Amino acid sequence: MDINKAPNLSILQYTMSAQDKRMEQMASGNRVNSAADDAAALQIIERMNSEASAYQRSVRNAFDGISMLQVAEGGMQQITNDLQRIRELSIQAGNGILNDNDRQALQSEVNELRDGIYRAIDTTSMGEQNLLNEEVERGFMVGSGRGGEEQRMTVSGADLRARGLDALDAIDLTSSQGAMDAISSVDQMSETVDKTRAEFGAQQSAFMSAVNNLTSADVNTQAARSRIRDLDYAQATAESTRNSILSQANIAVLGQANLQRNQVLNLLD
Repeated sequence: MDINKAPNLSILQYTMSAQDKRMEQMASGNRVNSAADDAAALQIIERMNSEASAYQRSVRNAFDGISMLQVAEGGMQQITNDLQRIRELSIQAGNGILNDNDRQALQSEVNELRDGIYRAIDTTSMGEQNLLNEEVERGFMVGSGRGGEEQRMTVSGADLRARGLDALDAIDLTSSQGAMDAISSVDQMSETVDKTRAEFGAQQSAFMSAVNNLTSADVNTQAARSRIRDLDYAQATAESTRNSILSQANIAVLGQANLQRNQVLNLLD
């Protein structure tokens, strides 16, 4: 009787083990939970997990770069406004009806605006990184980390004083000639600021393009990982039902076999 019972026990144990494994998969939602499930697939999944995490972190890096550029552009917007006001005062200083006191009053306002521009240059910063008074490149990793320098983008700072805004010190509206010279000087400085803002704008566009590419790569990587890792619930439910039926059938068969054995033993007694 033991010989006849052994195959049924083996089938029952196999069926129950398969059912336990299927329930584990259904509980986690994953087809692969350990290397024992699919060693090759697990290796691919872990590599994709690493890549997806890198893409997500890189997107945040790129947005930090965009934020830094936006801070710099905000500082330059104020500088542009102040330069426009200085130009307006320079034109006003060309009015022959003004006396020396009037011109001195205009010069005093220019001096205040100049100090405000220099203050903006010296204090426009993000994360203790000054953006408008030094020519420094700050790197941002924007990729999976496998491409080296090719996946590094930079925010290039600008030294506005060195680029020509130190000419503010020479503006003098106390004379008609000084007013005329000031207009030409302010136009040159405004052009410099506008050019620098254009450079920062181009960098922002490059970072936004990187964000779009990284987001697409992240979505595609996670989709590929899902196809390998995730469980097909329809198939799993069908197999779970099948295993449950097989388990119940094997239990019934074993019960019937035990009953027949007992009946035989009673007859022998």
